[in-house]
Amino acid sequence: MGTTLPAAPPPAELADEARLRIAGRAGDRGLFGPDSMSWRINREAAVLVGGRRALLMQVAHPLVAAGVADHSRYRTEPLGRLVVTLDLMLTIVFGDTAGALAAASRINRTHERIQGRTRSAAGRWKIGADYDAREPRLALWVLATLIDTSVLVYETLVGPLAPLERERYYRESKRVGALLGMPEDALPATWDAFRDEVERFIAGDELAISRDARRIARGLLHPPALVPLLPRRAWSLVNPITVGLLPERLRRGYGLRYRLPERLAHAGLVRALRVAVRHLPASLTTVPHAWFAERSVARLEGDPVPVLATP
Repeated sequence: MGTTLPAAPPPAELADEARLRIAGRAGDRGLFGPDSMSWRINREAAVLVGGRRALLMQVAHPLVAAGVADHSRYRTEPLGRLVVTLDLMLTIVFGDTAGALAAASRINRTHERIQGRTRSAAGRWKIGADYDAREPRLALWVLATLIDTSVLVYETLVGPLAPLERERYYRESKRVGALLGMPEDALPATWDAFRDEVERFIAGDELAISRDARRIARGLLHPPALVPLLPRRAWSLVNPITVGLLPERLRRGYGLRYRLPERLAHAGLVRALRVAVRHLPASLTTVPHAWFAERSVARLEGDPVPVLATP
């Protein structure tokens, strides 16, 4: 993949914001704060529905798939990497400054160890191709899948976003890229340019569904019964929404069925989740990271502390 560039420090403006927010004081506003689009979008538990979609998109890049296969326990804990990734990313968004920086540091330390060579060929990538999680192009694709999925799922299940709101969310997300060591010029300048880049990835030759990717996909879509919350058979009931959210090319590459029964199931799940988002209490529709952050900031600033509503 070429020479790995050194990790870039956060932009000066981000460092200034961190200092102004009393870095390290429990309950500070963190790197984004209650008025940000990052809090608005990522507070919605419904957005987590896109987690498996994001991971399936990530491993559609053979070098990312090889890294996951070689450096995770995806066979025994197929959802383990996804759960850890979501927890750390939500901590970056909703944690106080010290917590957010610590989460980013943990991700960076993990990425330092994810290096190796592919053991099978896929698309343009031959056996023995070098991979490094810190390589800017790979890091861009991984972050892009999270940004793209968050916006897509929010608009699918919660509500539409205005163009300026998408732009604000993307510009805030670029801060996360900086914290994770991405060079400033690795990320497109605007939301529209970012979406064009995602489409180029999907249509181009960098992505190809490798043997590793298919194995990872099987574990994600049909995890063992020991996975908490849902018995094994129940996962097949929620798979249509994940499959339906994938780009068509990747869906075909994975060999995933999306015929009339799957399309009807996808539409039904979307309708049910939209109703749930509108009518369930906040205690069930808000991610815990957001709930605790909102309470902490309210205490720090002397505002009324939100009360946890119960069904």
